Amino acid sequence: MDQLPGTDNEIKRILGEIADLLFRIGVTTEMFRRQNLHRALKGTVQITDKISALLQDLMNKQELQELSMLSQTLLQVTDMLKELMEVQKNGDTILLADLMELKVLPWLMDVQSHFIAVMDSSIMPDRDLFLKNVTSWNKSMSRINESSRATEKFMEDFNCSACSYRDMMIRAAGSEHLEFTASGRMTLCASAGDSSVYLHGNQFPELEGYQLAESWYKDGHDRYSIYGLGLGYAVLGLFEVDSFNHVTVFESSRERCLLAFSLLDFSKWMDADQLVIYFDPDYSMLQKHREKKEKDEIFAIHYPSLQTIQDTKNRESLEDYFIQYSSIENQSYLLRGNFKKNSARNDENVEKLLSAFEGKDLYIVAAGPSLDKNFLELKKLKNGLILATGTVLRKLLKAGITPDYVIMTDAFDEVYEQVRGLEECGVPLLYLSSACAAVPQAYKGKKYIILQHEFEPAERKAAAENAMLFHTGGSVSTTAMELGIVFRCRRIVFLGLDLAFTDNLSHASETPRQTEHRQGQLREVDGINQNKVQTSRNMDAYRMWIEKRIERSRKEEARSVLRQIEFIDATEGGARVAGTVIMKLTDVIGEA
Repeated sequence: MDQLPGTDNEIKRILGEIADLLFRIGVTTEMFRRQNLHRALKGTVQITDKISALLQDLMNKQELQELSMLSQTLLQVTDMLKELMEVQKNGDTILLADLMELKVLPWLMDVQSHFIAVMDSSIMPDRDLFLKNVTSWNKSMSRINESSRATEKFMEDFNCSACSYRDMMIRAAGSEHLEFTASGRMTLCASAGDSSVYLHGNQFPELEGYQLAESWYKDGHDRYSIYGLGLGYAVLGLFEVDSFNHVTVFESSRERCLLAFSLLDFSKWMDADQLVIYFDPDYSMLQKHREKKEKDEIFAIHYPSLQTIQDTKNRESLEDYFIQYSSIENQSYLLRGNFKKNSARNDENVEKLLSAFEGKDLYIVAAGPSLDKNFLELKKLKNGLILATGTVLRKLLKAGITPDYVIMTDAFDEVYEQVRGLEECGVPLLYLSSACAAVPQAYKGKKYIILQHEFEPAERKAAAENAMLFHTGGSVSTTAMELGIVFRCRRIVFLGLDLAFTDNLSHASETPRQTEHRQGQLREVDGINQNKVQTSRNMDAYRMWIEKRIERSRKEEARSVLRQIEFIDATEGGARVAGTVIMKLTDVIGEA
């Protein structure tokens, strides 16, 4: 493995050249369809030059010519290149992209398949490339005073002076399985608990990495921190998207670092001080970095790498971030569209209600399944405010309980079903600036808009109007809690806040979303009755947000003369929320 025969070396080189061509074709056709003609035409010139060089290589060596079947297809290939250059000359960009995709790419794939058929995937890692990358990596570590510690951890069990590169690769193969993809690049199948996952696709992993990098990229941001190196396709993709980027990568698998360094060249970017790769088996450097991350830095996660994390605590922490980040990114256009319509309504900001909430008991009514146990007790309430989530509004009104306010935060159109037919119920509406615009548009009566942190349009509007911003925590209940804290309520009482599948149900009866939960990727957490309950990743993330917000509230109170808010969980079921006092609702109301 340390020394390849001449023919294998030639085939390996050709495999790399064709793989690069396939990647360039993918990017170039995408640029044509985006009408980025400068990049597309530049890419076309590179592609035609590379194909010409490839043909010359194949023609000059008999073995390569035979393997590629070039003698049988030479006339067809020559005609294809003539057509490509003619179309390029005529400036027909649509046809040019089609020709690359429909003729050039299939021919290259066919040639590549012949070479892949005679190669062993274990031959692909390159010792010289590994040493080149490690040399650049050591230099980059020394620049940030991490050299000795990082090198020691990385080379533990893989010390080049103690074992050969062959031995290192054999050890790596014990848990990480390399496979050829159709493009000639490698993918990796890795252990994920009791199963295994692929870290990259089996077709065009380099192009897939570029597309993932594009999804991470944000205009005006040039600093990115990434968890999960994989084999490095997305990391290098960030430099393909913008060569001025600075990227910090955290990888917990030594084997993965070894394989990535043996397959792709990272040295250019490490030498330029634009790429730092931390080997971080205990996730300590990642945790420190996230705590001190600059505001303009983008943190992203390579999800297949996340799936392979064996440490439950760290995996779940990253899963929670990934869910929140993905939700925001996937809803971006919807959130902004709703905001544009909602902000044009000129409804009063919710801060106008501060005096109405201050010093009062706030009963936040969520839609968890335990709500059925005690919500009728609200009829006995004499003092305090009832803030209902949109999901339970219909249920409360039907039972003769009229809340003081209803709050809605979801951006999707389906949320309108929560208030359909209740538009004239007379309960004042509090709605998030990015909530479904159809709701405040149709809802009659008083309405108040909530401007939120970490949503740029709302932050701009708040700055222009000198208005308050509120954290949301990602859910309607957490947003309601934030209002209660900021408005300095006396007690914040939660009902229906199960944050778990109590009695195997997702929501209370007579709500639009009640379903029986199905087995899936669930977590087991402490319940209020000293038991264990099952919850989803989303609900568990909300629970942890509430706990941290209570803790932060306590610190804020300790630093000032603010009266301490009492947080009471009167759900009577579900997950235990640290920082809350567990009480029965009838007792809470009796103390009001």
